[in-house]
Amino acid sequence: MAQELRKINDMESLMAYFSEKLGWAIDPDDYYDIDDITYDFEAEDLGLKEEAFAKITSLKQLRPLVDDQRWGIFFVNFESARFEVTALRKILSGLIPARRNADHAVWDKKDLLFLCTWGERNKTTIGIAHFEDAERGLPQIKMISCEPAVEDFTQINVFEQRLSKLAWPSDPTDTVAWHDTWAAAFTTRYRQAIQDAHTLTVRLAEEAQNIRNRILTTLEIETANGYVHLLYEKFRDTLVHDMTEQQFADMYAQTVVYGLFSARCMDST
Repeated sequence: MAQELRKINDMESLMAYFSEKLGWAIDPDDYYDIDDITYDFEAEDLGLKEEAFAKITSLKQLRPLVDDQRWGIFFVNFESARFEVTALRKILSGLIPARRNADHAVWDKKDLLFLCTWGERNKTTIGIAHFEDAERGLPQIKMISCEPAVEDFTQINVFEQRLSKLAWPSDPTDTVAWHDTWAAAFTTRYRQAIQDAHTLTVRLAEEAQNIRNRILTTLEIETANGYVHLLYEKFRDTLVHDMTEQQFADMYAQTVVYGLFSARCMDST
């Protein structure tokens, strides 16, 4: 599905992907453009000041696709080339019961899903954001994101695996199972601050595994005179003559991850 993801550069193509690949209960042939299946929201609709929308090109709610749909699904396009955390939090504040507005529905924050896009049209980043309550402070933003035009196959594959959890449920009336499955797509907070040794260990291991897998994938598709193959052969010639590709990928990943971590710890700035 990597090729389909690389074609996404706006809300219409993102919705088409969710319909065709994730089975969302809508047929792209049934609408002419995205406005046929969405409601537009402006700052005043959410009881917000105009400056809260300064970095938002558009905010649209996807019309409910089934009766008694639990989830509120919104499309957000940011004007800038980056994800605007503060702007999305402002939107959230206008959609939850604490800021109830008689002119539109409200949701529990855990039942809101934001399909976001930002960046240039030929270099669009896709971000799927979800909020959860935190033990203290502001609600947590959990996100999965990808810039398909520049990401390599491995990173796109990881993104697609997480997206697959957002497949439309076979039984939308089973709201508990629906919520649990969709929420499982989000495993880490946006720019999660690591505050304990266990979380650090897990994150370092995840990064090392990702790098290892990317090296193994590169070895599969790269020619014998490619950079990674040449580096692999140099290690075999000078260090371990019977080193396997798996061992090389493991060593490479651990060296990069823990070397960079050590360098960061030693950086006084």
